[in-house]
Amino acid sequence: MNILVTGSNGQVGKAMRRIADTLPYDFLFTEKSTLDISNQVEVEQAILGFKPKIIINCAAYTAVDRAEEEQEKCFEINAYALDYIARSAQQLETPAFIIHLSSDYVYHPEHEDMISEDEVCHPKGVYALSKRDGEERLLAASRSCMIIRTSWVYDEKGHNFVNTMDRLGGQKESLNVVNDQIGSPTYARDIAAFIAHILQRFDQENRVSWTPRIFNYSNEGFTNWAEFAQEIMHKLGHNCEILPIPTAAYPTPAKRPLNSRMDKSLVKTTFDVEIRHWKEALEACLQHKKTAK
Repeated sequence: MNILVTGSNGQVGKAMRRIADTLPYDFLFTEKSTLDISNQVEVEQAILGFKPKIIINCAAYTAVDRAEEEQEKCFEINAYALDYIARSAQQLETPAFIIHLSSDYVYHPEHEDMISEDEVCHPKGVYALSKRDGEERLLAASRSCMIIRTSWVYDEKGHNFVNTMDRLGGQKESLNVVNDQIGSPTYARDIAAFIAHILQRFDQENRVSWTPRIFNYSNEGFTNWAEFAQEIMHKLGHNCEILPIPTAAYPTPAKRPLNSRMDKSLVKTTFDVEIRHWKEALEACLQHKKTAK
């Protein structure tokens, strides 16, 4: 079974690379230098040439604040590219099943309740709007796809909150971190493991397609950024004090959702998966981080 993975230099893409050897499939890992998903010709050539049964789109423009100034570039990667991928996949004799990673930012609810997949989306800011537009384009063009909305992604390598806190924790006596944005930190390796579970299910059931569906997936439990930072400092042994502040005290170009409490009931019942708590996942990440040095 041929599987095409885009964005393989990103956090989830790298996590997929780590587990690829444990799976009995033929993977083609691409990143921007080998496949620019915002280039329709490149996308078409890659998909029609490799003829994947499954496409995993991990590529994304994730610079949330910079997106406010680079709107066209953000939409090219997060939205228009989904048209190219889906339409090229449909040209195959057996259209490829597409797994696309999206974001909690598409929701942005005004309430504080749990968020299910049928929540009406109110994306705010260029990044959030581009992710939602990409979802809509994929759903309109593909007859076989899955959208995974995830949140607060981190990994032992790369630019992310965990590694930033580790670096600053060794330099600063204290840090101001917002405490009124609630969500679930999600370890990239856990997302990759879940995707692997989907691949095996698809293969075992001898499927050629899957009805388009959206799923929430993140590690279990909810926290805020300040508590998350405190847990990181504690586990790494940093003496840096975390000073909780409201979002209003730390203005950013792009508006962040205050509520990202995603309900994972649907994904757990549909795929019979157990999702570990974010604290357990963080511990695993930090262990991998130590051995990676």
